[in-house]
Amino acid sequence: MTTVSTTGMTTTAPGLLARARGLWCLYRDLTKFRLSLLVALTAMVGYVLASGPQVHWLAFFVSSLGVMLAACSANAFNQIIERHRDARMTRTAGRPLPAGRMSLIHATAFALAIGVLGVAMLAEAINNLAAWLALANILLYVLVYTPLKVRSTLNTLVGAVVGAIPP
Repeated sequence: MTTVSTTGMTTTAPGLLARARGLWCLYRDLTKFRLSLLVALTAMVGYVLASGPQVHWLAFFVSSLGVMLAACSANAFNQIIERHRDARMTRTAGRPLPAGRMSLIHATAFALAIGVLGVAMLAEAINNLAAWLALANILLYVLVYTPLKVRSTLNTLVGAVVGAIPP
């Protein structure tokens, strides 16, 4: 199957799938997807435990997705801030920004978009408290935890608060 893009160039369906898969891999790496998923899982467990005998499954799904997007946003902003330091370490040099696989503008726009979307979902579908907690958690992780981890062991205390907020 051949399609014509908006630039007038033809693209095959397998080519589009490969590009989509490549973008998924970049976003997965930028957001530390598995770590973000663990954060969302703690929120899911907290939601179910707080629900009592009746779980409202739509709210469960929306809150889980909102928390996941907020966690992904915080992790992406963390990588944006630490891109120069990451470039100097073997373990992190292959991440999207230090490796040059993604531009700073692209990463920042994506991190901002998913953060806004996650917080907005929580505000609209759950409640303002959940939205404010998600926003506070993003800001705490990005503006306090990330800079503090190279300056003081107090980052561990801040990290514990960041980890405790989602549930």
